[in-house]
Amino acid sequence: MSGRFSNCSRTKGLTLVEVLAAVALLCGLLVGIMVAFDKHARQITRADERLEAYRHLDELLYQWSEGGTGMPAEGHGELPDAEDLSWRTRVVSTRNRDSLGVDVIRLTVVSSKEGATAEPLIELELAVPSPHWPPQDGQTQ
Repeated sequence: MSGRFSNCSRTKGLTLVEVLAAVALLCGLLVGIMVAFDKHARQITRADERLEAYRHLDELLYQWSEGGTGMPAEGHGELPDAEDLSWRTRVVSTRNRDSLGVDVIRLTVVSSKEGATAEPLIELELAVPSPHWPPQDGQTQ
C-alpha cells in the first residue's frame, strides 16, 4: 500500500492553487483588454462624429461665403443635411476692430442628440470683417 502513495508524490501536474492563480491572472488580463477595447471604440466613434461634423461645417462655410451674407456674429442653427448637428456663433473679441477692422467670432458645433451640456465637436475662432468698419468720424483708428 505504501507504494501507491509514493507514486502520487512523483506525478507531474498542477495543484489547485496554481490553477486558480492562473485563472485569476487570465481574468485580470481579459478585463484589461475589454476595458481598453471599449475606450478605443468610443474614441473611434467620437473621431468619426467629428469628421462628419467637419464635412457639414465646410458646406455651411461655403454657403456663407458664396451667399454673400457672411458668418452671423450671433446666431445658431442646424448644419446642412445633418439634423443631429447644430452650430452657434458668438463674438469673443472686438479688440482689433479699430486697428484691423476685424472681430473674432467663435463658431461651435455640437451634437443635438447629446443634449445641452454636450461637449463641442468643433470649436473655431475666426477673424471676420467687422460690420462696424471703417470707424465713423470722431472714433479712433
